[in-house]
Amino acid sequence: MIKKAGGMMAKVKMLVGFNSSVTAQEMKSLHTTAGTTVIKAFKEINVHLVMLEKDILSKAVSVYRGSGIVDFIEADAKIRLELPPVNVSVVPNDPGLQQQWGLQAIRAEEAWSISPQDSLSTRIAILDTGIDTAHPDLAEKIIISRNFTNSPTVEDQFGHGTHVAGIAAAITNNNIGVAGVSFNNAYIMNIKVLGDSGSGDWSWLADGILFAVNNNANVINMSLGGTSQSDTVRRAIDYAVSNGVAVAAAAGNDSSNTPQYPAAYSGVISVAATNQSDQLAEFSNYGAAWVDVAAPGVEILSTTPGNSYGFLSGTSMATPFVSGLAALILTTYPDLSGTEAANVIRQSCDPISGTGELFLNGRINAEAALMLPRSLLTNVEPEQIQESSSSSSIAPKIKSVKKPVQNNPNMLRPVKNTASSLLINLDESSSILINESKLKKYEDARVNSSSSSSLKPLRVEKSSRTGSQGPVYKPINPWKIY
Repeated sequence: MIKKAGGMMAKVKMLVGFNSSVTAQEMKSLHTTAGTTVIKAFKEINVHLVMLEKDILSKAVSVYRGSGIVDFIEADAKIRLELPPVNVSVVPNDPGLQQQWGLQAIRAEEAWSISPQDSLSTRIAILDTGIDTAHPDLAEKIIISRNFTNSPTVEDQFGHGTHVAGIAAAITNNNIGVAGVSFNNAYIMNIKVLGDSGSGDWSWLADGILFAVNNNANVINMSLGGTSQSDTVRRAIDYAVSNGVAVAAAAGNDSSNTPQYPAAYSGVISVAATNQSDQLAEFSNYGAAWVDVAAPGVEILSTTPGNSYGFLSGTSMATPFVSGLAALILTTYPDLSGTEAANVIRQSCDPISGTGELFLNGRINAEAALMLPRSLLTNVEPEQIQESSSSSSIAPKIKSVKKPVQNNPNMLRPVKNTASSLLINLDESSSILINESKLKKYEDARVNSSSSSSLKPLRVEKSSRTGSQGPVYKPINPWKIY
């Protein structure tokens, strides 16, 4: 505040988005003319957060709008949590897997039998109210904490971010508490963008998104939003998506089809909530025009501050099911990008009631999501890959936090070409079978395709099965699971 004759002069904040061709000197000169002071420069997206006296607001807006180098001006408005409609209920501090109905609904245990269990090779950024960094079901996984709010602490004083983090990535199979969707495959990035009252500024959120991307997040979870829009946040999300990060956001809890942001922005997986009957939760927002998927979001058990556990409901709880699944996919198929993992999630949903009307793609299915990339032909020589071994029981509990591992060079990368889409299908026993007609089509495409140099001759052996179109073949040693 500035002391004026007659009282204190109020100050306001604005976000100014410049076009891509502007120079640093031009921006500086324009701010001087407008009478504003730069508080923060988001260089990655060409946006400045500025402060000015309220009585010159009209003049400053006119200067910016008339400059020819500014794309947008917007208030640094407030964002809020997607608050659950029920209160936390405390449960005893003992293993709670049997009470985690959401994991059963998305077939998480079946997915865990396909994925690694303890690789800790991905990073989920939880952009929220902070996380209880001492919680025994989370502490070993938290590798970074950053506070972009006006709160004096990065800790969760509101009780929301800790719950969200546990759903996505609680330490699993450790004989305490709850299981996380990503099992023990994801680190947690604690990025506080909402204050201790559960609200925050758009600039805080944009700062958190950029920080997550620049610090190697693979997945960003945003269980927050509102009906107002921010071009600054949209640019930050575009930056994340262009860098291959999977971005998930809550659709909101207003029982409305009015788009919520950031969930409705392009590139974001917008998540509605379902109940134990696999129906849209009564509080969940909806609309296939902007809601991508649904996930469990009613009476979800997870971690809460103070070494405790509790049930919450909301699309806030549904969203980390998606984020945790994205991390699980990226661990199993590390050559995929986060945005490719997001598309796998969209394409592998179960078409429950409401699909295509209330949400576009259905309710997520973790097992189907992990099977989907395996149905794509790979450009890895069969000799480079070992035979799949039968699945064993879930791996032992987490021992200690490991450093992120490098991508396994023997892991499979889907080939994006016409030939690969011609032939591979999965039967009930997960064997990869190819009929003779498709085998010929593949070889023709391989020889004639402009990308033939990257397509290897397919080594096959005759299967004991016979299809409707004649003999059926299978690739020799097509997959490796580790």
